[in-house]
Amino acid sequence: QKGLIEMFDSTIGRSTVLMPYGGELQLTETQVSVQKLPTDGYTDTASIMAFGFNPVISKWSPYHGAAYSMVEACAKVVAAGGHYEKMRFSCQEYFERMTHDPKVWGINDSKQLTPAKRRELSGKIRSVAQAIGTCHISPAHIDEVGMAKAIREAMLGAIEDAGIEPDAVLIDGNPLHIHPKEKTLVKGDARVACIAAASIVAKVTRDDLMVELDSQYPGYHLAESKGYASPEHIAAIREHGLTPVHRASFCQNFLETARLL
Repeated sequence: QKGLIEMFDSTIGRSTVLMPYGGELQLTETQVSVQKLPTDGYTDTASIMAFGFNPVISKWSPYHGAAYSMVEACAKVVAAGGHYEKMRFSCQEYFERMTHDPKVWGINDSKQLTPAKRRELSGKIRSVAQAIGTCHISPAHIDEVGMAKAIREAMLGAIEDAGIEPDAVLIDGNPLHIHPKEKTLVKGDARVACIAAASIVAKVTRDDLMVELDSQYPGYHLAESKGYASPEHIAAIREHGLTPVHRASFCQNFLETARLL
């Protein structure tokens, strides 16, 4: 490679300001590219181009690697005589291609993902997670104790089902005071990977349950609506009444009288 540079780079052209190698012995690789702006006449204006990438940092964390790449590129431009206030960035992605590495890329708030993407990620998450715990609270029990208490019971049940002692219990939302290691983050599913992963697994699990229940209670569009109050689902409730899988305390909004099949 260097042989080619020694042979041909001296004839790069009139716009080249810095050669690929510098220093007393012409052995130091130049960290920036400096080119005069092409004009018809004389010019003393040039552009400076540099890049930054640290493979060690980027392997540890692609996000930290991206940030430090900016710092490195800026430092090179300033060292070459450029002005930091006149810099412009062209950002490239330094993310490795997904392989058999246990890290799962693409995790996000489950609401921001398509059903197909959620299902794909759910399988990958299950293949690498140290533990996964789920808990189902019946509609009748929710009607009996109320949603707030049912949520606390479900979270405790999921922690127990995981079968391990957690280092921390991260909760998306406001404090629930269910565990001594509890930490809460508002919009946590968009900020913390493990919360987002839990939301993806939970949503896929719930969707699969709705498909199963759809065969038991045909006509309620559970597979399509996934249990949400879609117009078709509401119309079916008004026509056929409630089933044991409906929360009467909520669905009575759609009926004059809550009647069970």
